[in-house]
Amino acid sequence: MAKRKVISGKNLAIRPPILLSVVLWLLLDRLAAPGWLFGVAGTVITVFWILFIVDALNHEDVDIF
Repeated sequence: MAKRKVISGKNLAIRPPILLSVVLWLLLDRLAAPGWLFGVAGTVITVFWILFIVDALNHEDVDIF
């Protein structure tokens, strides 16, 4: 599998899905969502975190200057 080229971390801040996780959890809590919906949302957020970690470990940094 070919590595994806991305801008180096020293030139661009990393963006983990923290805000998405927090906002989704607070939204579901505010709407008094049922337990199964929390489970589905937790599964989706877990998949996003796994994809973020895998992508962070398998990319190639490219300097822009």
